[in-house]
Amino acid sequence: MKEKNSQIEMLRVVAIVVIVLYHFLMCYPKTFYGIEPSSLFFDRLGQMGVSVFLIISGVFLIGRKKNIFEYWFNRLFRIWPTYFVSIVIIFIVTSVYKTEYLSSTASTFALNSFFVNGFIGKPYVDGAHWFLTVLIAAIFIAGFCQLFNGKRLFIFLFAWLAVNLATNLIVTDNSTVSLGLKIISKITGGKYLGFLLIGTSFGLYLKNRSFIALSIMIAFSLLYIFLLHDFWYYIIAMAASVIVAICYLKVIPCPRFFATLGEYSFSLFLIHQYIGYVIINFLESCGVDFSACIIIALLMVLSLSVFLHLCIEKPFDKLRFLIVSKFQNKQRQTTN
Repeated sequence: MKEKNSQIEMLRVVAIVVIVLYHFLMCYPKTFYGIEPSSLFFDRLGQMGVSVFLIISGVFLIGRKKNIFEYWFNRLFRIWPTYFVSIVIIFIVTSVYKTEYLSSTASTFALNSFFVNGFIGKPYVDGAHWFLTVLIAAIFIAGFCQLFNGKRLFIFLFAWLAVNLATNLIVTDNSTVSLGLKIISKITGGKYLGFLLIGTSFGLYLKNRSFIALSIMIAFSLLYIFLLHDFWYYIIAMAASVIVAICYLKVIPCPRFFATLGEYSFSLFLIHQYIGYVIINFLESCGVDFSACIIIALLMVLSLSVFLHLCIEKPFDKLRFLIVSKFQNKQRQTTN
C-alpha cells in the first residue's frame, strides 16, 4: 500500500478541525438563534479550511490509469458505506431530538442515501454534505480522464472547467434558467470545481512534470474562483494553494503519526455538524456554559468519528481492496 504523505494528512486534520470549529462557533448561533457572530477572523478561517479541504481532495482525484468503471467503483465504494451509516445516525438523532432547523423527512433521507439530493436541489440530511455533491460530480467526470494521457488530459480538464464556468455564470442563485442547465452546473462540479482542479494540477505535476500546463491550469482555476466568488475567497484560495503545495512537496518535516490522524478526517467531516448542533443545543438547555458545550460536542463527535472509521470505513476499505484485486486479476487472466 502506498505510504501516505504525512504533511498532507497533517494539513487535512488542521483543515477539518477548523471547519468543525467554524460550524460550532459561527454557524450554530446563526442556525438556532438567527445571530451571526461578527468575527471576520473565523469567517475567513472557515473559508480557508474549506479551500484547503477541497484542494487536497483534488490532489488525489486522478491517480494511476484504471478501467473507467473500476475507477468509479473504487472511489464511490470508498465513500458510500461510511457516508450511509453517518446519515442513518444523523437522521435518527435529528428525528428523536426534533427541532425546526435540523429535521429531515424519509424522502429526504432516501434521496441523500444515493447522493441524488444535491443534484436536484433537495435538502441535505446534514448541511456539511454539500461538499459530497461537488466531490461525486468530480469523480463522475474524472472517470473519463482515464481515457486521456499527456496534453489530451490537460485539454480535457480545461474543457471541463470552461463548461462548468460558463454554466455557473448563467446559473445564479436567483436565476430562472431551466432545471437541465442547473443540473449540468451541479454535475460538472458546482461552483467549487476550480479548487479541486488546483489540487489535481499538483497531483499531475509530480507525475508529468509539465510545469507550463500546471501553471496555466492553476491560473485558469484561480480566475474561475475570482469570477464565481468574492475577492477575499480568491485571496484565500491562492494562500491555500501555496500551503497545500508546500505540504505536498514535503518541504516541511512532519511526524508520521499525522498520517494516522488524517485517516479520521473523512468520518469527522461526515458526522460533526448536525450531531454537534444537537449536543450543543441539548447541553445549553441544561444550563451548561457555551464554551463547555463546544468542548463536549467536539469530544463527542471525535469519538463518533473514531467509531465510524474503525468499525465502518476500515473494514469496508479492506472489502473494496479485495473486490478491486479480484477484478484486476480477472482482467490479467483475460489479457493473458
